[in-house]
Amino acid sequence: MTTSETKSHVCAECGRIFTAGGGLTFHLIFHKPKQICCDICADKFYLIGHLRAHLVTVHTRLARLVIVNGVPVSDILIHSIWS
Repeated sequence: MTTSETKSHVCAECGRIFTAGGGLTFHLIFHKPKQICCDICADKFYLIGHLRAHLVTVHTRLARLVIVNGVPVSDILIHSIWS
């Protein structure tokens, strides 16, 4: 079996080649608009796992960091600092 026979799944949007149809199906998600939205800051994501990681890395800091350099800051500012 040649390489061209094993990599037969091509993305019509960008031309990326996949060895399995499942890889192409997953890849196609990233050509659609981001539809998963953070309720705290309205950032948008392709996958729920990306939102979960965002919540842990960005918004859990909100609970711990209400003052930066002695100055109270808003959650929007905190979000921009660590984004």
